Parts: sequence; structure tokens; C-alpha cells
Amino acid sequence: MLVGDLGLSLLASVDYVDMARDILELLNNLLSAPETEIPINKISLIVNLSYLLKAIFVYKADLYENLAQVYDISKLLLKGISFEYSSHVRSTTQELIYFISMNVSTTDRLPLIQILTPLFDSSVLFSSKCATEELYELILILLNECTKASGRISFDATEKFNEIMQYFSIHEFSETTQSTDITLLGLLRLAARLIRVIKVPEGIINSIKQIFYGGLFPDSKGYFKCKSIRTRYIAYELLVHLGCFKESFISGSMNNLGYLIKDCILPLREKVSVPNNWGYSPSNNERSRFGYTGLKNICCICYINSMLQQFFMISPFRNAILSVQDGKPPKYAENGIDDNLLHQFQRTFVYLMNSARKDYVPSSFCYSFKEFDGQPTNTAVQHDALEFINILFERLEQNFKETPYKQLLQSVFGGKSCSQVLCSKCGYVSATYEDYYTLSLEIKNRRTLGDSLDRFIAESTVSDYKCSKCQNRVDATKRTIISTLPNVLIIHLQRFSFNFDTLMNEKIHTRLEFPTILDMTSYTEEGCNINFVQREVKEMEIEEIEKESEAQELSQKKLLKEKEYYTFKLVGVVMHNGNAEAGHYYSYINTNRGKNEEDKDYLRPEIDHWLEFNDSIISEFNFSKLENECFGGSMEQVDYMGENSEVAKLIGGRSKSAYILLYERQKKENIALDLNPATKKGVLMSLDCDSTAISRTDTNGSFTFFNFHAVPAVISSELLAVL
Repeated sequence: MLVGDLGLSLLASVDYVDMARDILELLNNLLSAPETEIPINKISLIVNLSYLLKAIFVYKADLYENLAQVYDISKLLLKGISFEYSSHVRSTTQELIYFISMNVSTTDRLPLIQILTPLFDSSVLFSSKCATEELYELILILLNECTKASGRISFDATEKFNEIMQYFSIHEFSETTQSTDITLLGLLRLAARLIRVIKVPEGIINSIKQIFYGGLFPDSKGYFKCKSIRTRYIAYELLVHLGCFKESFISGSMNNLGYLIKDCILPLREKVSVPNNWGYSPSNNERSRFGYTGLKNICCICYINSMLQQFFMISPFRNAILSVQDGKPPKYAENGIDDNLLHQFQRTFVYLMNSARKDYVPSSFCYSFKEFDGQPTNTAVQHDALEFINILFERLEQNFKETPYKQLLQSVFGGKSCSQVLCSKCGYVSATYEDYYTLSLEIKNRRTLGDSLDRFIAESTVSDYKCSKCQNRVDATKRTIISTLPNVLIIHLQRFSFNFDTLMNEKIHTRLEFPTILDMTSYTEEGCNINFVQREVKEMEIEEIEKESEAQELSQKKLLKEKEYYTFKLVGVVMHNGNAEAGHYYSYINTNRGKNEEDKDYLRPEIDHWLEFNDSIISEFNFSKLENECFGGSMEQVDYMGENSEVAKLIGGRSKSAYILLYERQKKENIALDLNPATKKGVLMSLDCDSTAISRTDTNGSFTFFNFHAVPAVISSELLAVL
């Protein structure tokens, strides 16, 4: 700190005008530079320059007026308080603006009004680029100071209040229960402050109606804006100010408060059911803090819930489902439920996507998902998750037949297997191809998933086989291999088997390890052919091997696709806890699967965000516990049991283990859509490359990820009322 005569002498020798100009120019360049050109120390530099500018104004308070004639300081400060990359920069700029407003004098007045007035301009108040909490906080602070200092403001408060309410009524805010819309919050706070300054506001009844219906509670279309705790609190505060305003009357008899009670609160009270449980709290029924909605388990439908959540998290599949228009009107049953499986599947996905509630009750889906006798699903009976997948896909295929999405399931989940029979005499290979949506693998007496896949493609001998080419009866070799791989590979682990001795189903509790990154090369048609060639080379004479090595390498390059085609990343695990007679299904899901397949961390699911979806409950899942939770095997002995404990012997294997695995392929292929040119153009405009399954678009109508906002027309009127 400079003190004494020497300090004063040094301070007097500084050219503050040039210094302030240099600071302002440097700040302008730093705040205007694109993010890619930001220096590493940009944040600290901006903050320090702001403090230095403040120090200059402290020492030379009259300097502001001279600089303001040359530089648009207000515009520069607005850039700082709207700087999206650092809250530190915004708070420092807020502090600087407040200091200038309250402490720097000009010839006629403090610059408070000069700074406040531009902040109330529509281009600032309603701009998403300027919207920061610091900006709205500053406006409120300066407005309070202005009314205290002079008792007046330089703009029409009534006009500004009406302008805010008009914007509030027509603008759709993107708020959820977990995330606050800063613009919405700031405007509500500002409106609540302006109403105290207005003497005779116009249209106050209409303002009450806008805040109550469409703000706090659903309007006629079922939509409301204020979802977070913070905006709802301010909206209620604004309603109190509007309701208690005594200058406005309806028909000369009923005041604002009367209108709020009679026309708003009392009609709503009749629609709201009274909670029947002790200690009811709305926060306990809110959407999870992770941003997802659970599914209510109606008795025994956990096998449905666990798979629906897995399907929902496959974004292109979800958004394609929501985009399907089957052209069929609702088929209402006597109970008022639309008995159309596709419509109810869409309905479930929309609730999972938009609902602010803790969970959605899929009773309508269960009603439309018929059992083999044609009756609605019996929710009191537990079924198998794999059986549910197979039936669901079969019925969805029927629904898709007359739509452009008839190849959707095949494009996302479908692959082809190849059953081969090799004649031992003429070498002819008879091949039969078959579509599959799931790979069902034996796990009994297998240690790893690789062992189960080896068993899947294992060769067997067919005796007395008649070759269709040479017409000889021979002992042929038979095997089943994978011809094409899907974008999302569903692997079913056969943990249930029938014991012919006890005539009962049993669960196989043995340990089965599975990788987070799965290489499927060796199990494909081309991979198996290369292995066959390699075996032949090993059987050659040593001197012949070198001659064949070049040919073998060339053949491999021709046969194999690129490595990413065969590489799969674990994105979901469906768990089963229990035995063959009774149990519970739930899911572990990778909710942040990565957007760039070429990113070096894409194949590291351990750094992604995993959640456990257990019916209504959604919780964090620690990926490091994957082995302990999912592989199954013997239970760890607990100290108080002891090694020879009878209780420990009775427990035996772990009751919980992975039952279905979902892998996402690194190199995806396009989803095929049967679209005419006019429709295709509209669809392709709504595409957006994003996380799981399919990240490419071609000119033939294939699509990647739908940035979906619309709701199918057949269900839109009901689903817009999702709360």
C-alpha cells in the first residue's frame, strides 16, 4: 500500500486516463473473444482487471464521466455480468457496477439511473444470452437503491410490468423440478418488486390468472411454467402482492383477493385429492434428483419396469417410438383405456420423459399388453423378462408394418445368425440365416461370458447327413455363428433351468464374469472363417507357413470389417434377485454413454454415470461394485456366521446376479426408414446426433437421434397434462 509523501507522489505520477483506457480495451477484447481463443489465465485476468478499474475509480472518481463520453462502459459491463464461462467474473462485474452506480459522481447526478435504465431494455431483460442470476440480482439491487434515493425511476414501471407479464404468458420456459430457469426466476422477482412501485396497474386480474393458471398450476392445455421450488416460491409471493392490491375491482364489487380465492383457489381445491398418508410431503413424490422418473410396481411387474427403463434410455429407439404415427384412432375399452399397445408404449415413454412425479403407474400399458389368452396382463403374476422382450418386439413389429418404421426393431436390436453344416467329403457349406433380437447363452459350468459365447458357436457332429451338393451321406460338422451384429446387443444369460429329477425350475447361482468392453470378432461369420484358416495353417508343414502368411493376412483384411464394428460397450444390466420361483428384477443403466465414438474415453464405461432403476426408486450406482453386485457366485461369509455356520450353508450362492446384458456397438449403422422425399426432409431436419445407438444420417432416410419435442397426435391432448 502506498502511503506517505512518496506514495502520494507515485500515485500522482500515474496517467490514470491512459491506464483506464487500456484496461477497458483489454476487458472488451477478453470478454468478446470466442471461447476457442480464450487464454488459459483469462478468468483471473478479467477479475484482476476489474478490481484494478475499481481502484482507479476509487482514487479518481471524476474519471468515469470522461471515459463514458468515449467508451460505452455500460455495454462492456453488461458483457461481464453476462459472461457464461465464469460465475467469478459475473460476481466481480456485479460488484464493480454497484460501486460505480453508488460512488462515482458526474456533473449532474450519480450514474445510477444511467446504468439502470439500459438494463430494463427488452433486449437485455428477455435475452437468453444475457440471462444470469447476477444480472437480475443487480437490477433488483439498483432498483431498490433508485427508489430509496430519488423515489422515482426513469421508465414507466407499469408499462415494464405489463411487458414482463406479456412475455411470461407467451414464452415457453425450459424449467424442471431439478433445474431453475434463470430468466423465469429473474422476471418473476422483478415483477414482484415492480408491483410495489406501481400505483394503479392495468389488467391486474389478468396477471393473477396468468400466474395462477399456467404459472403455478396447469392451464387449459395442462401446461404450467413454474416447476422448481425457487420459481414457485417467487410466483406465490407475486400472487400475494397482486391479490392484496386494493386499487383494482371487478364490476365494482369484488377485489383482487376475492377473485384469487373464488375463481382460482376454490375451483382448484375441488380437483385436488386429499393425501391419505401421514406425514405427506410433495417433495417425496417429486422426480428424482437425477432427472428421471421411476415406474410404479403394481404388485409383480418389476420384469416390465426394468426393461421399459432400459428401452427408454436408448435415445434413438425412444424418439423413434414417440414419432410413430400408426394412423389408428384410440381404441377405448369400457374402462376408458386406449387398448392399443403402441399408443400405451408411447404414453409410458412420454411420462418418463416429461413427468415431474416420482413415478408413473403403467397400469394402462399392462392392460394393453395382453397375455396369450387375450386377457390384460395379470399384474399379480411374475413373468420372465426375456419372455416380455420377445412378446413386446413381436407385437410392435405388427404395429409398425404399415408405417415408415417397419424396420426400426431390426435396425436397433436386430442381427442375423447363421446355421452352417459342413460336408466332410466335398467341403460344401449349407448356410441358413435367421434374424435375432437377443442372444440367449448357456452359463451352466461356464466361468466367463467368453466361455458362453464359445459354447454358442461350438461345433457338433451330425451323423448320416446327406449333402445337398455331393448327395453323399456323411458325418457333417454343424455350428451356429453370428452373421451380422446389431447396434444394441441384448444378451440373455440362462440362469434358469428345469431339473428333471425334481421336476422343478432352478436358478443357477454360479459366478459368471462379463466384460465392460466386448469384442465379438471371434463369434462372427468372418471371424470364425479366419480362425478356420489359421487352424489350417498350423497343420501345414513349417516350410509352407511362410508362403501362406501373406495370403492369410490379405484374406483377413478382406473378410473383416473395421475394429469398431465388433467392439461393444456395456450400457445396461438387468438384475434378478431371488430364486426360480420368486424374485425381483431391477436395472443398472449407463445414463451418460458419450456422444463421440472416437473420443478416447468412449470405451471407458467406468467413468460414465450409472444409476439403479428399481421400480419407483432411482439411486446412484457405484460402477466399481459391478463385479460384487452382478457376477453372482458364492456369498461372502459374514464374521458372525462363521465358516461352518448352518445359516451360511443354507444361504449358498448369491441370490442376485445379472440376467440380461445390454451392449452398445461403437461403430453403429444407420436405422432404415421407409420415407417419401417430402416426409424425409422434415424428419432429417429434426435429427441430432447424440449418445446411444446410431450416430449417423444418410440421404436415404436413415436417422440417428430425434431431438423430439412433439407428442403423437393420438395421445397429445392427454399427455400435455403430465405433472
